[in-house]
Amino acid sequence: MVGRWDEAPLGDLIDHLVTAYHRPLVRALATLPRHARGAVGPDFAGRVEELRELLVEHMRREEELVFPWLRRPRPGGAELLVHLLEHEHGDTLRRVRVLRAEVAARARVAPRAARALSARLRRLERGLDAHILLENRVLFPRALAAAPWAG
Repeated sequence: MVGRWDEAPLGDLIDHLVTAYHRPLVRALATLPRHARGAVGPDFAGRVEELRELLVEHMRREEELVFPWLRRPRPGGAELLVHLLEHEHGDTLRRVRVLRAEVAARARVAPRAARALSARLRRLERGLDAHILLENRVLFPRALAAAPWAG
């Protein structure tokens, strides 16, 4: 990518988000419940699995509903979905932070596995921070402002 994402064509930015964030996130999430089970137990692994399912569904909605609309804006309520996704972004980050704090609190059970899980959750959190910042602060505002009916 040459230049800045706040100046790049929206389609290029969307492609970058899917390639650089969505695909790697799906891969990282695939093994996270297994690592959680080994580190802190099955009850915690169930919560990690729930987070994984929420994130995968969230990204599916972005890719199948919102991103196509942002590429070719037309009247029809995608603005509302964008605002819902922004809310989910904040909720997701809070969930990851809570899970990471709980791993630290439960680290006595399996310290090595808990440290490894904590590191995975920390990487997940950093990736989500960058991903969400790019969507919330660059993609969504630019796309909504560029819509033909935007004032």
